[in-house]
Amino acid sequence: MLRRCFVRKVNVICLALLILLLAATAALSGEFWGSIKSDVYHYPDCRYAKKIDPRYLLKFASPEQARDKGYRPCKVCRPPYESDGAEDGRSSRGSSS
Repeated sequence: MLRRCFVRKVNVICLALLILLLAATAALSGEFWGSIKSDVYHYPDCRYAKKIDPRYLLKFASPEQARDKGYRPCKVCRPPYESDGAEDGRSSRGSSS
């Protein structure tokens, strides 16, 4: 019984780590998500991106591609405005400038 409980905990931990790894990989791949029902693009791990119905999901390779289609950056996850990262909202979080 104790062994079975331990195995379940290990399985849950492994699953959580796999999900985190997949989310980090998607965020680092330079992929951005939008919906045909809105005009906002997000990081794939944004809480709002996760709510996009797969039928309406659009994927962009760069912020410029999203902006060319009329999308603006999400105000929650703050994806970059440009590919070079100069406008990347994540890098400035918590800074005192």
